[in-house]
Amino acid sequence: MPKLDRVVAKRIVAQLAGLDGDMKPLWGSMSVAQMQGHLLSVVKYTTGAGQEMPFKGNWKTRHIFRPIILNGIKEIPHNIRLPKTKDGEVLPQVEATVETLEAAITQYLDALEGDGLGMRTHPFFGPLTAQEWQKFHHAHFMHHMKQFGCWA
Repeated sequence: MPKLDRVVAKRIVAQLAGLDGDMKPLWGSMSVAQMQGHLLSVVKYTTGAGQEMPFKGNWKTRHIFRPIILNGIKEIPHNIRLPKTKDGEVLPQVEATVETLEAAITQYLDALEGDGLGMRTHPFFGPLTAQEWQKFHHAHFMHHMKQFGCWA
């Protein structure tokens, strides 16, 4: 099963470093810096940063979509709305550099290898184990890399 590991992370960082900051996405409205910020926020969430996201999914997202996306059978669909916090606030679109994202990925992989990751709730898939988050990160990174045409 595909998962985010150090080899994939190195390739992702190299691809992102080659993107032009003014590049337009193939779908959606994020800029390159916003996409990197979005990925940064999700990686940091997995390591315990930020408040717990409420589960907004349903039986179908948890028992049908979760396994087919996490196991690489289907890709994450385009134009999914960002989840809201428990207070109903939309998460702000922050910007990040490749270097900041790379540091967060390294911190995440260090925690993963050291058994330092607890279970966190994915807003559509429900609580995920460390290994399920590793699969999700792979699918999520691929989704946004393809959004900017930098992953075949």
